[in-house]
Amino acid sequence: SIEAGLLLSQAGEFAFVVANGTLVGSATNAPYALVWTPPSANAYAITAVATDSSLATTTSAPVNVTVALAFVT
Repeated sequence: SIEAGLLLSQAGEFAFVVANGTLVGSATNAPYALVWTPPSANAYAITAVATDSSLATTTSAPVNVTVALAFVT
């Protein structure tokens, strides 16, 4: 799982978006945090999109994450 948060200076929405543009969750109340469990082992570029009360948006630089299979012995 990935957990992250964002502080907004105005009321708004925080959303995670995966490289293919799929919205994986959002939060509308502080602390604007989200836990996401990737659907499969893969490489993901995750961006955060902050929307303020005027509906202006700002998108973060992508964070590249590689999810590998866990082997249990």
